[in-house]
Amino acid sequence: LDTSGSMLAELGPGVRRIDVAKEVVIDLVTTTLPPGTPLVVRAFGTRPGSCGTRRVVRLGPLDPEAAAGTIAEVEAYDDVKTPLGAALAKVAEDLAEAPGPKIVVLVTDGEETCDGDPEAEIRNLVAQGIEVHVNIVGFALENEELKREFQRWARLGNGQYIDAAD
Repeated sequence: LDTSGSMLAELGPGVRRIDVAKEVVIDLVTTTLPPGTPLVVRAFGTRPGSCGTRRVVRLGPLDPEAAAGTIAEVEAYDDVKTPLGAALAKVAEDLAEAPGPKIVVLVTDGEETCDGDPEAEIRNLVAQGIEVHVNIVGFALENEELKREFQRWARLGNGQYIDAAD
């Protein structure tokens, strides 16, 4: 979940990108995923200039109510960068104990800004033999070239690109 400074931008009067993104992820954990599904939620850092990521929900069986409460408390932070590559690099570690296919849903409103290589990280996951499906939600993106890049990355990761304008 992208919690970089750009997620503080408003989509409309009084409606920030981060709030809409959290609503979508909360809906995923409360109405789409079955309770008990192994789940991890990772967000970006909390310090200005940070390129780090943090787990906000540790791997465990999905408790929809608990996960929704934790996700609701996640905030975006001004001047936090967008470490897409670093977040993707943690997938194998985050989900190592989870059986079956690994489904990644990367929700972001921007490009990599931490000198990471998201494409290489996706290729690395596939090369490790991990059954992975990297789905990318491009949130409020206007850059058509970036959308095409996200589409290509999703295909590399056996997933889908979803263009979420609002």
